[in-house]
Amino acid sequence: MSDGSLSLKELIIALFLFITAPVVAHMLAKASLHAKVKQRKDSVNNELFDKARQQKDRED
Repeated sequence: MSDGSLSLKELIIALFLFITAPVVAHMLAKASLHAKVKQRKDSVNNELFDKARQQKDRED
């Protein structure tokens, strides 16, 4: 479309990205916790990291 308006296809793609981006970010974070990837020293939230480590230690 050359008139500068958004098509339905573009809106659906944008909606899909807005919905799936948080899910993907959560999955990547959980995978890194379970893989025991080293956390940065200046990381803000250590509670989830510590919980995941304790849970993993109990399973081993």
